[in-house]
Amino acid sequence: MTASFETVILTYRHDLHKLQRCLQSIIQHGLGHNTEPVHIVVNDHEPCMVEIKYFIPDDPRFRVWHYTELDEWTRPKFWCKELRDWSNLLDWHSQQWFKLAASKIVSSEWYLLIDSDIVLQKSIRHTDMFRDDRACYKQTPIDFTNLTHVTQLSNAYSHWNDAINDRKYFMSDHTPFIMHTKTVKEMLPEIDQNLFHPLNDKMTLEFFLWSAYLDYRGIKDQLYFPTQPSSGYLFNACPRTLN
Repeated sequence: MTASFETVILTYRHDLHKLQRCLQSIIQHGLGHNTEPVHIVVNDHEPCMVEIKYFIPDDPRFRVWHYTELDEWTRPKFWCKELRDWSNLLDWHSQQWFKLAASKIVSSEWYLLIDSDIVLQKSIRHTDMFRDDRACYKQTPIDFTNLTHVTQLSNAYSHWNDAINDRKYFMSDHTPFIMHTKTVKEMLPEIDQNLFHPLNDKMTLEFFLWSAYLDYRGIKDQLYFPTQPSSGYLFNACPRTLN
Protein backbone atom coordinates (compact mmCIF):
# COMPACT_ATOMS: atom_id res chain seq x y z
CA MET A 1 0.00 0.00 0.00
CA THR A 2 1.33 3.43 -0.94
CA ALA A 3 2.34 5.60 2.02
CA SER A 4 0.09 8.54 2.81
CA PHE A 5 1.26 12.10 3.23
CA GLU A 6 -0.24 15.23 4.69
CA THR A 7 0.82 18.64 3.38
CA VAL A 8 2.33 21.61 5.22
CA ILE A 9 2.39 25.15 3.81
CA LEU A 10 4.24 27.98 5.61
CA THR A 11 2.92 31.47 4.96
CA TYR A 12 2.81 35.03 6.32
CA ARG A 13 0.80 38.22 5.72
CA HIS A 14 2.70 39.37 2.64
CA ASP A 15 2.02 36.06 0.83
CA LEU A 16 -1.69 35.61 1.57
CA HIS A 17 -2.80 36.33 -2.00
CA LYS A 18 -0.26 33.83 -3.28
CA LEU A 19 -1.42 31.32 -0.68
CA GLN A 20 -4.98 31.72 -1.94
CA ARG A 21 -3.92 30.75 -5.47
CA CYS A 22 -1.82 27.89 -4.11
CA LEU A 23 -4.85 26.43 -2.30
CA GLN A 24 -7.14 26.99 -5.28
CA SER A 25 -4.69 25.03 -7.44
CA ILE A 26 -4.80 22.17 -4.93
CA ILE A 27 -8.60 22.12 -5.19
CA GLN A 28 -8.45 22.31 -8.98
CA HIS A 29 -5.83 19.64 -9.63
CA GLY A 30 -5.86 17.40 -6.58
CA LEU A 31 -3.22 16.43 -4.05
CA GLY A 32 -2.58 12.96 -2.67
CA HIS A 33 -5.85 11.07 -2.19
CA ASN A 34 -7.67 14.42 -1.78
CA THR A 35 -8.59 13.39 1.76
CA GLU A 36 -5.41 14.12 3.76
CA PRO A 37 -5.20 17.42 5.70
CA VAL A 38 -3.40 20.44 4.28
CA HIS A 39 -1.87 22.28 7.26
CA ILE A 40 -1.34 26.03 6.78
CA VAL A 41 1.11 27.41 9.34
CA VAL A 42 1.09 31.19 9.84
CA ASN A 43 4.65 32.40 10.41
CA ASP A 44 3.44 35.83 11.50
CA HIS A 45 1.91 37.68 14.42
CA GLU A 46 -1.62 37.10 15.79
CA PRO A 47 -3.47 39.74 13.67
CA CYS A 48 -2.62 37.70 10.58
CA MET A 49 -4.80 34.88 11.91
CA VAL A 50 -7.83 37.17 11.44
CA GLU A 51 -6.81 38.22 7.94
CA ILE A 52 -5.99 34.76 6.65
CA LYS A 53 -9.59 33.51 6.92
CA TYR A 54 -10.48 35.65 3.89
CA PHE A 55 -7.91 33.80 1.76
CA ILE A 56 -8.75 30.19 2.68
CA PRO A 57 -11.22 28.45 0.33
CA ASP A 58 -14.14 26.67 1.97
CA ASP A 59 -12.66 23.19 2.16
CA PRO A 60 -12.49 21.11 5.37
CA ARG A 61 -9.07 19.74 4.38
CA PHE A 62 -7.45 23.15 5.00
CA ARG A 63 -6.43 23.55 8.64
CA VAL A 64 -4.86 26.80 9.82
CA TRP A 65 -2.33 26.89 12.66
CA HIS A 66 -0.49 29.76 14.32
CA TYR A 67 3.20 29.09 14.75
CA THR A 68 2.83 29.21 18.55
CA GLU A 69 0.73 26.05 18.36
CA LEU A 70 3.83 24.26 17.04
CA ASP A 71 6.56 25.90 19.09
CA GLU A 72 7.75 29.25 20.40
CA TRP A 73 10.26 31.28 18.38
CA THR A 74 12.89 32.08 20.99
CA ARG A 75 15.97 32.57 18.83
CA PRO A 76 18.33 35.12 20.51
CA LYS A 77 17.72 38.69 19.39
CA PHE A 78 20.17 40.64 17.24
CA TRP A 79 20.64 44.28 16.35
CA CYS A 80 18.66 45.14 13.21
CA LYS A 81 20.10 48.19 11.41
CA GLU A 82 16.94 48.74 9.35
CA LEU A 83 14.68 48.85 12.42
CA ARG A 84 17.37 50.32 14.66
CA ASP A 85 16.30 47.96 17.38
CA TRP A 86 17.01 44.57 18.91
CA SER A 87 15.03 42.23 16.71
CA ASN A 88 13.54 38.79 17.11
CA LEU A 89 11.51 39.00 13.93
CA LEU A 90 9.51 36.21 12.41
CA ASP A 91 11.21 35.93 9.06
CA TRP A 92 12.80 33.57 6.58
CA HIS A 93 14.95 32.16 9.39
CA SER A 94 11.99 31.30 11.62
CA GLN A 95 10.36 29.63 8.62
CA GLN A 96 13.29 27.21 8.46
CA TRP A 97 12.56 26.10 12.01
CA PHE A 98 8.81 25.76 11.60
CA LYS A 99 9.16 23.58 8.50
CA LEU A 100 10.69 21.07 10.91
CA ALA A 101 8.51 21.84 13.94
CA ALA A 102 5.46 21.22 11.72
CA SER A 103 6.12 17.50 12.21
CA LYS A 104 4.41 17.89 15.61
CA ILE A 105 0.99 18.45 14.02
CA VAL A 106 1.32 15.77 11.32
CA SER A 107 -0.19 12.34 11.90
CA SER A 108 0.78 10.69 8.59
CA GLU A 109 4.05 8.84 8.00
CA TRP A 110 5.26 11.57 5.62
CA TYR A 111 4.49 15.23 5.06
CA LEU A 112 4.89 17.30 1.93
CA LEU A 113 6.34 20.81 2.23
CA ILE A 114 5.01 23.37 -0.25
CA ASP A 115 5.87 27.06 -0.24
CA SER A 116 2.87 29.39 -0.30
CA ASP A 117 3.93 30.92 -3.63
CA ILE A 118 3.67 27.55 -5.40
CA VAL A 119 0.78 26.61 -7.67
CA LEU A 120 0.12 23.07 -8.87
CA GLN A 121 0.22 22.55 -12.62
CA LYS A 122 -1.33 19.08 -12.45
CA SER A 123 -2.44 16.63 -9.82
CA ILE A 124 0.28 15.45 -7.44
CA ARG A 125 -0.32 11.81 -6.61
CA HIS A 126 1.51 9.36 -4.40
CA THR A 127 3.15 7.87 -7.48
CA ASP A 128 4.85 11.25 -8.07
CA MET A 129 6.27 11.29 -4.56
CA PHE A 130 7.34 7.68 -4.02
CA ARG A 131 9.28 5.00 -5.83
CA ASP A 132 10.15 1.50 -4.62
CA ASP A 133 8.46 2.30 -1.27
CA ARG A 134 10.81 5.25 -0.76
CA ALA A 135 10.23 8.98 -1.11
CA CYS A 136 11.80 10.65 -4.13
CA TYR A 137 14.39 13.38 -3.65
CA LYS A 138 16.64 15.48 -5.82
CA GLN A 139 20.25 14.35 -5.39
CA THR A 140 22.36 17.47 -5.97
CA PRO A 141 26.14 17.41 -6.56
CA ILE A 142 28.12 19.50 -4.09
CA ASP A 143 29.56 22.55 -5.85
CA PHE A 144 32.79 23.08 -3.94
CA THR A 145 33.30 26.42 -5.72
CA ASN A 146 30.17 27.83 -4.04
CA LEU A 147 31.64 29.02 -0.77
CA THR A 148 28.31 29.90 0.86
CA HIS A 149 26.76 26.49 0.21
CA VAL A 150 29.91 24.64 1.21
CA THR A 151 30.06 26.60 4.47
CA GLN A 152 26.40 25.94 5.28
CA LEU A 153 26.71 22.27 4.36
CA SER A 154 29.88 21.97 6.43
CA ASN A 155 28.08 23.52 9.40
CA ALA A 156 25.25 21.01 9.02
CA TYR A 157 27.52 17.97 8.82
CA SER A 158 29.82 19.20 11.60
CA HIS A 159 26.75 19.46 13.85
CA TRP A 160 26.58 15.68 13.62
CA ASN A 161 30.39 15.35 14.00
CA ASP A 162 30.72 14.59 10.30
CA ALA A 163 32.41 16.26 7.31
CA ILE A 164 31.53 16.82 3.67
CA ASN A 165 35.05 16.26 2.33
CA ASP A 166 34.37 12.73 1.12
CA ARG A 167 30.80 13.37 -0.04
CA LYS A 168 29.66 14.16 -3.56
CA TYR A 169 25.93 14.79 -3.16
CA PHE A 170 23.43 16.31 -0.78
CA MET A 171 19.64 16.38 -0.52
CA SER A 172 18.45 19.72 -1.87
CA ASP A 173 15.40 21.76 -0.85
CA HIS A 174 13.70 21.16 -4.16
CA THR A 175 9.99 21.93 -3.68
CA PRO A 176 7.70 20.09 -3.25
CA PHE A 177 9.80 18.22 -0.73
CA ILE A 178 8.64 15.28 1.34
CA MET A 179 9.75 14.71 4.93
CA HIS A 180 9.64 11.54 7.03
CA THR A 181 7.58 12.62 10.04
CA LYS A 182 8.95 10.30 12.75
CA THR A 183 12.56 11.00 11.82
CA VAL A 184 12.04 14.79 11.83
CA LYS A 185 10.52 14.47 15.32
CA GLU A 186 13.60 12.51 16.41
CA MET A 187 15.92 15.17 15.00
CA LEU A 188 14.22 18.20 16.59
CA PRO A 189 15.57 17.71 20.17
CA GLU A 190 19.11 17.55 18.77
CA ILE A 191 19.03 20.99 17.12
CA ASP A 192 18.13 24.48 18.31
CA GLN A 193 16.86 27.70 16.77
CA ASN A 194 20.22 29.40 17.11
CA LEU A 195 21.39 27.33 14.12
CA PHE A 196 19.18 29.64 12.02
CA HIS A 197 20.51 32.87 13.55
CA PRO A 198 21.83 35.17 10.78
CA LEU A 199 24.79 36.21 12.95
CA ASN A 200 25.75 32.70 13.98
CA ASP A 201 28.99 31.67 12.27
CA LYS A 202 27.64 28.10 12.31
CA MET A 203 24.37 29.04 10.59
CA THR A 204 22.95 26.50 8.17
CA LEU A 205 19.67 25.62 6.44
CA GLU A 206 17.01 23.18 7.56
CA PHE A 207 17.37 20.95 4.48
CA PHE A 208 21.14 20.81 4.89
CA LEU A 209 20.64 19.73 8.51
CA TRP A 210 18.07 17.17 7.38
CA SER A 211 20.34 15.74 4.68
CA ALA A 212 23.28 15.59 7.09
CA TYR A 213 21.14 13.99 9.79
CA LEU A 214 19.98 11.23 7.45
CA ASP A 215 23.60 10.53 6.53
CA TYR A 216 24.61 10.62 10.20
CA ARG A 217 21.91 8.06 10.98
CA GLY A 218 22.77 6.04 7.87
CA ILE A 219 19.11 5.92 6.80
CA LYS A 220 18.96 8.16 3.73
CA ASP A 221 19.01 5.26 1.28
CA GLN A 222 16.48 3.41 3.41
CA LEU A 223 13.95 6.26 3.30
CA TYR A 224 14.69 8.08 0.04
CA PHE A 225 15.16 7.29 -3.63
CA PRO A 226 17.34 9.69 -5.68
CA THR A 227 15.55 10.90 -8.78
CA GLN A 228 15.46 13.73 -11.27
CA PRO A 229 13.43 16.83 -10.31
CA SER A 230 9.86 16.89 -11.58
CA SER A 231 9.21 20.61 -11.13
CA GLY A 232 8.77 21.20 -14.83
CA TYR A 233 5.30 19.68 -14.90
CA LEU A 234 4.12 19.41 -11.31
CA PHE A 235 4.16 23.01 -10.09
CA ASN A 236 5.29 26.55 -10.73
CA ALA A 237 5.80 29.72 -8.74
CA CYS A 238 2.96 32.26 -8.52
CA PRO A 239 3.49 35.32 -10.70
CA ARG A 240 4.05 38.62 -8.95
CA THR A 241 0.97 40.56 -7.87
CA LEU A 242 0.26 44.17 -6.98
CA ASN A 243 -1.05 43.14 -3.58
